[in-house]
Amino acid sequence: MKNDKVIVTIGVVILLLAAVGVYFYKPAGEKVFVATGETLNLMGGVMKDVPSAMEVSDSNPFYALIATPLAVHYDKEGNREVIPMYIKNMPNPSRAVVRTEQMVGRLVDLVIDGTKSPKEVSLELAEKYWDKSDLALVIKDDKEGYEVGLVATPIASYLSIPVIVTNKIDSDVIETLSKLKVRHALICGNLSTDLFTPYKIETADDALNVIISLVEEKFGELDYITMTNPLDAWRPKVLDKKYFSSPVMEIKSSVSTQLVQMAVGALLQSTIAKFNFTIPEDYKYALVKVEVVNQDPEGIDEFGDAISVQGGIVDPTKPENLQMFELISYGVTSASNPAVRDANGRVIKDRFYQEVLIYDRGGAKYELQVTGNWLSKKSGKVQINVEVDKLENPYYAMMKGLSTVAPYLTAYHKGIIFARPDFAFYPDDNVRTQKGERCPGYYSVRKNPKLAYAHNMHVFNKIHKPLNKLLAKLADIDISTPDGLKQLRNYYKDDPVYIAIVGDAEMMPRIVYDNWLMPLSEEVGPYQYAYGLGTPSDFIYGNIDPIPGDYSNLANDTYSYYPYQENIVGRLAGWDAQDVCAQVVRTIFYYDIIEKFGDWKNKATVLVGGGQDFQRPPIRYLISKLTGNSEEAVKLPTGFGKLMMERTKEVTLEPLGFNVTTAYDYEAAAAGYSDEALDVIKKTCLLNR
Repeated sequence: MKNDKVIVTIGVVILLLAAVGVYFYKPAGEKVFVATGETLNLMGGVMKDVPSAMEVSDSNPFYALIATPLAVHYDKEGNREVIPMYIKNMPNPSRAVVRTEQMVGRLVDLVIDGTKSPKEVSLELAEKYWDKSDLALVIKDDKEGYEVGLVATPIASYLSIPVIVTNKIDSDVIETLSKLKVRHALICGNLSTDLFTPYKIETADDALNVIISLVEEKFGELDYITMTNPLDAWRPKVLDKKYFSSPVMEIKSSVSTQLVQMAVGALLQSTIAKFNFTIPEDYKYALVKVEVVNQDPEGIDEFGDAISVQGGIVDPTKPENLQMFELISYGVTSASNPAVRDANGRVIKDRFYQEVLIYDRGGAKYELQVTGNWLSKKSGKVQINVEVDKLENPYYAMMKGLSTVAPYLTAYHKGIIFARPDFAFYPDDNVRTQKGERCPGYYSVRKNPKLAYAHNMHVFNKIHKPLNKLLAKLADIDISTPDGLKQLRNYYKDDPVYIAIVGDAEMMPRIVYDNWLMPLSEEVGPYQYAYGLGTPSDFIYGNIDPIPGDYSNLANDTYSYYPYQENIVGRLAGWDAQDVCAQVVRTIFYYDIIEKFGDWKNKATVLVGGGQDFQRPPIRYLISKLTGNSEEAVKLPTGFGKLMMERTKEVTLEPLGFNVTTAYDYEAAAAGYSDEALDVIKKTCLLNR
């Protein structure tokens, strides 16, 4: 009996030791997963089905990333399949995206409407459209995850694998990935799992290295780079806001059909509606939203009626140009902002709307001035509404969410995405002039020339240098050697790549060259200032060897006397992601669209405005000089515009087989007056009979 107890005890101990061994045992498992192009190219997914076309809500930036591998993907042999993907504001879609849907004409059979979370959407799409996948791209649902996942998303298109967006890899995610027989996970952001062999993509640069390796392995060459900024999908927090509204104000019409009223109104200033507001003292970063409503919009289509807006700071110590135009210059309703219309095209609201970021003007008073052109009326009514938001930081994209389009564009072109938050340039306390002064006021160099040095050096150091390093990596050239830059310049001169810039001029800054006509100086006349100072350009994105720090209008290159653009550069810009996505879809499906238009595609039109011709008439210049005005050339006919028009027709377009129509000056206007409108105009004023 005693021996039996000993045997039982020994047996229990053995079982316990075995259990402990099982608990602590770690299977040998597979080899460590390293995401090289060679390794990734052996993996991929198999789809069950693909939609005909899809709409994706713009309410969350992750929706577009999730949808991208469905919209454009490649098989093992590198053959591409692409469908239209429309990024869309579901409650209020832009006319651009609605019209593009109509032009392309494909049935939209997948709609991501924004009612479900990115996690729910990504899991549903993975199960619905994928049969199996060796690999999944898993992105953390936060800002940092977006910054990395944005760059990595084309990987999902190249391998035809699903994109999963989640806050954690929980049982729901595990269940979906298990159904697809996923063995490996590319993880972007602060996520972890022990159930799939993971490869952590820690930063956007890590993602860039992975995708470069994959593109070169899968497609053999890499000749397309998309540059964008993930910050444009994340608006700064609004800490406070103030509203200001004017009463409805009636003003005299400022058009020649009302000559007497206009003259009297000008003397009495009754042609101008004025409205003041003050930025609160503690608003360091003030987003000013100005809306001016034309309360008499009946003639905007028939007569081209419009209201004009300007606004500046009320401070006699500031230069005259800032007092007149720091906030707004030459704003026009119909020209600046299309009227808001119903489904039948009837005008709901004719308004001017503009957003302006103002830095460090807390306590400053601004005045808006509004005039109206009503051709058939003696006067009209306007109302001014202003919202001033206190922002947490200045990183507010005027073109919202454009980076969400970048993966779709890039994957179509078999390219890579180069995206960094620090590409952005906005005025703040760290931005100084060469004298160490801060730069309060307007957010852009074009109307705040104090920013010019800091802005342009930012472009050289934070964007151009990193871009050159990337180009050197792709070309396998060491630019740290004495002749490395010259080698790089010569390499891309003979073998250029495409560089697509997706973003506005603050998220993806242009260089602003000095300009003798509109110099980067506060000491310019108000009307020079109003048009915007300097010459903004994306030239530097294609120029390998500019002289660092030289942004004069006579700037040369390091290895050539005249500036030379080695790479091919273009920028996609629009009000928001809807408009830019519509541009991309129209381009991808261009031939599908024009096939429906018959012989339209065989026609071409050359439209030349009157602003091509300039003269210096002596009598007018004498009068201008005597009255203290400037002596720049004025727009008067010389024949140059017509010669250019005819040459374009005969030398360029007709040899290409086009049936060409030409129009010059006023004849080239998009729309003219109807006979009925002309009759009304003639009868409006006795002086016009």
